[in-house]
Amino acid sequence: MSSSERDRYELVIGGERTAPAEATYTTSYDPATETAIAEVATAAAADVDAAVAAAGEAFSAWGRSGPRERADQLHAFADRMEAATEELARLETRDQGKPIGQSRADITSSVRYLRYYAGAVDKLEGTTVPVGGDQLSYVLREPYGVAAEVTPWNFPANVLLRGVAPALAAGNTTVVKPAIATALSSCRIAELALEAGLPAGVLNVVPGGPETGAALVGHPGVDTITFTGSVATGQKVMEAAAAHITDVTLELGGKNAALVYPDADIAQTARWLVRAAFTNAGQVCSAVGRVLVDASVHDALVAAVTDAAAGLTVGAGIDDPDVGPLVTGLHRERVEAAIATARAAGASVVTGGSPHDGPGHFVEPTVLAEVTPEMAIAREEVFGPVLPILRVAPEDDPVALANDSPYGLVAGVFTHDVTRAHRVAAALEVGTVYINTWWGDTNQTPFGGVKHSGIGRAKGLAALESYLQTKHVAVGLDAGADALPGS
Repeated sequence: MSSSERDRYELVIGGERTAPAEATYTTSYDPATETAIAEVATAAAADVDAAVAAAGEAFSAWGRSGPRERADQLHAFADRMEAATEELARLETRDQGKPIGQSRADITSSVRYLRYYAGAVDKLEGTTVPVGGDQLSYVLREPYGVAAEVTPWNFPANVLLRGVAPALAAGNTTVVKPAIATALSSCRIAELALEAGLPAGVLNVVPGGPETGAALVGHPGVDTITFTGSVATGQKVMEAAAAHITDVTLELGGKNAALVYPDADIAQTARWLVRAAFTNAGQVCSAVGRVLVDASVHDALVAAVTDAAAGLTVGAGIDDPDVGPLVTGLHRERVEAAIATARAAGASVVTGGSPHDGPGHFVEPTVLAEVTPEMAIAREEVFGPVLPILRVAPEDDPVALANDSPYGLVAGVFTHDVTRAHRVAAALEVGTVYINTWWGDTNQTPFGGVKHSGIGRAKGLAALESYLQTKHVAVGLDAGADALPGS
């Protein structure tokens, strides 16, 4: 396919499809075939300036709009997206590589975000504070203004709407910087928003790389920032935000532990672990990153997990296999290097781990046994289809092993002992705990981490609160002026 024949996706700024100021485009490739599929406009600093200005101008009307108006706009946006579910799912699969069934589920969930927050718009109530005396005090919750959204390459559409929906519901306008490697669905969603009648400038999309992201998060016209990505980049976002004292929400990495106790249902646990490790080829921040299994059931669990993993189908996402390719060749090399390093350190490859022969960025679902806590594979996020299993000796505390990590995103507990389940859940230093399940999150439940896994929460009403500022208003009801500060 020649460059002139490829689809071209432009920036969306101020209600218009816009060519980039520096006429720069990035080629998008299908990870399953390594063939070029589209050209994506790559935003420069001047484009970010224009997008922030457009969002700022739109905020003057959108921020003052009534709840019914915003809810109607979000429902119309949801309707347009829902009608385009198959188009968006196929676009995301071609661009990111995930199985088409997973892409369809992602788009469905994205639509649900719009409807959920549309239903919450008219429930943003203030409060009165009974201070007594001759004073009336009340509290308002108001939008920040321009919300910057920096979204990752693994869930382009879903994470975009996860942030944009509550931001718009709260009355903010938005500028989204999607990852340039997987920006196609984000660009198309912005077009669908305009087709649905969303006012110009309320949603702007400026794909790009690190330079684009730096221009956005460091922009003085941005009032709040939501970033999803790596710890290293999250630290840079915080540094940039500090220059203007800009509010920040961060959802970063994880090395998520699954704790398997002797009384766990081994067959059921194995099914959950395989799903949690290999969905989206392991390219999920909340994927299981290490299994801490009691020595008494270690061998049985390894056997059950191995059998389940060996039966997974691998192939192009459009064919809807269990496991698709990784997003880029460079990322595949990183994952393969992590497996090789683990093998050299003494881990045994129970299944998978063989190099892929042929086109596409594929890595076999890989199960590693004989992993020890000090190995890099047990401590560092791999972000690929690799499941390390650690044997927990009777003298070791699995909770202490799980907490011995700079990360604190999610963890899982597998046991039939109810008391133990709740005790362990309370002791784990993470933002979410799954008990006898994995990925128990919904659009309505808060999601985020502690420690190096981030600050703030996405999803649920907690996300809506993160896009609102608190204002206190004090009204004197008499002509006196006797009160002192702090009294």
